[in-house]
Amino acid sequence: MDLDCTRKTRSPPDWSKLPQELLGFLTTKLVSADTIRFKAVCPSWNRAATSYISSPSYNVMDQTPLLMIPSSDKQNDPHTRRFFSLAENKTFTLRDVFRDFPEAWCVGSSHGWLVLMDATGKMDLFNPFSEDKIELPSFCTLPHFVRHETNPAFPRMKALIMRTYITGKVVTSCNPSCNKDFAVVITHSLGGRLAFCKVGDNRCTWTDLGEESDHYSDIMFHNGQLYTATSLGSVGVWDLTKSLPSKVLDLHPCCADGREINKHFPYHKFDVQHYLVESSGDLLFVWRFIVKSIEVRTFPHKTEHFHIFRLSSDRKDWEKVEYLHDRALFLGGNHSMSVSTLIFPECQENSIYFTDDNSYEMALKHHVDDKACAHDHGVYNLEGKVVEPVPGNQYIDKGTIYDPLPFWVCPYPWPSTVSYGAPSSSSPSGQQP
Repeated sequence: MDLDCTRKTRSPPDWSKLPQELLGFLTTKLVSADTIRFKAVCPSWNRAATSYISSPSYNVMDQTPLLMIPSSDKQNDPHTRRFFSLAENKTFTLRDVFRDFPEAWCVGSSHGWLVLMDATGKMDLFNPFSEDKIELPSFCTLPHFVRHETNPAFPRMKALIMRTYITGKVVTSCNPSCNKDFAVVITHSLGGRLAFCKVGDNRCTWTDLGEESDHYSDIMFHNGQLYTATSLGSVGVWDLTKSLPSKVLDLHPCCADGREINKHFPYHKFDVQHYLVESSGDLLFVWRFIVKSIEVRTFPHKTEHFHIFRLSSDRKDWEKVEYLHDRALFLGGNHSMSVSTLIFPECQENSIYFTDDNSYEMALKHHVDDKACAHDHGVYNLEGKVVEPVPGNQYIDKGTIYDPLPFWVCPYPWPSTVSYGAPSSSSPSGQQP
C-alpha cells in the first residue's frame, strides 16, 4: 500500500478578508496612533475603520496629547512631521502629510486640528491624521491688519510680518470633525488683539473683538462661552451665539497676591505668560514665569515657575492651587488641555507639560550664533517646584530653532462627519483674498 506522505503547505492567512464586523470591533480597542496604523494596513481595514468610527454609536476614546516636531531632515523633507507618544515613549512619522501646503507653517492646534497659514495670509484648518481640510478667511482680511498695508515698506516686509505678527493662540468652539457650525477665535499681533469668525455662516470673515488697548494672552471655550485672559490678569466671558458677540461678564482680576508674586518674580527679570484651562470642571488661571533675555547674544528664555489659581464656585474670587492631584496640564501653542493621570498613567500627576509659544523670541534667536537654549519646554512638578526635561526631548535637536515650534496636538484620526465648502469671504476693499 502506497502512502502519500507529502506534507501539504498551508497558505498564509489573508488578513484582508477578516469580517468587517470583527475589524470594526477591533477599532474600539485602539488609541489614536494604533488607529492610524490600523487604517494603513490595507484598503479593507481602512474601509472597516472608516465605516465604524463614522457611525453615530461610536464613542471616541480619550487620548493623551502628542508632541508634534518637524522631520529629522526638515530641509530635505519639509512635508513630514513626527509625533511623540507619551504612552509608547517613541515617535511615529506622518510622511508627506503637508504636501498640499508647501509654503504654510503651523500657528496652533485645537481639537486635533492644526491651523496653517502661508506668507500670503491664506489660512486653513487641517487634520493631519485624517487629512481633512477646512478653508478659513484670509488673515489679510483682519481690519486691524489691513491698516498696515498703507506702509510703503509693507510688500517686502509682508512675509516677516506674517511670521511675527500673526497669531498667539487659535481655538475652535468645538471639534470641527463633528459639527459644521463652529467658531474660530484667534489672538493676533504683538499687541494681543482678538478676532473671531463663524465657519457655518454664509459669509465667513474675521471680526475684531474687544478694545485695542487690551492685550489678550489666552483664550478658551468653557461651558459654551468664550473666556479671554489679558496680560493684566483680568478674565472676560463672551457670548458668541449672537451675530455680534458681546462680553457678558468681567470676572474679578486674578491678581490678589500680585505684590507677593512681583516680590519673587520681579517684572524686570521675568516675563509672565497666562493660560486658561478647564480641569475636572474647574476653570484654572495659570501664570508662567519665564526668565527674560538679558544679553544681546545670549537668550536664556527659560521657564522657572508656575502659579495656578482656581475660579471659586460663585465666580467672585480666585483661589490659589497648591496641588493638582491626579491631573496633568498641557500648555503651549495649543489650546490648553488637562488629562487624568489615573486614566493615562504615562502622564505625571500634579504636573504641567509645557512647550515654547513665544514665536517672537524665537525669531530673535535666528539672528544669533548661540542656540544652546533654542527652545523652552519641559515638565514642571508643582510639589517639587522643579522643571524636568519634556518626554521626547531626545528627539529634539538642542541646537536647532524649529519653525514652527513644537507643540501638543490632541489626535483625532477619524474622518469628519460633515462636509465643508470654501468660505465666502472678502477683504474690506472688496477684493478677494
